[in-house]
Amino acid sequence: MRITRQTLVKEAVESSREAPAIFARHGINPLERCQGMYDLNSIEDAEDWCGLHDIDGLIEELNEAAEREAKAQDALVER
Repeated sequence: MRITRQTLVKEAVESSREAPAIFARHGINPLERCQGMYDLNSIEDAEDWCGLHDIDGLIEELNEAAEREAKAQDALVER
């Protein structure tokens, strides 16, 4: 899954184990702040409504984390 501005926050949070910490580094904890944000809105909405910092950096970090996790999972499967 490739994360974009239109990806739901819930999907982005579930994209890797690192995702909640990545969101926190960018100014929000989607599990605690902005009621309803977690499962109803896109990352772009979080930027507008919750004061999310550096949305493009967030998306890049989330995609990198998801890719690392997928590669690690693939390596386990290959063994």
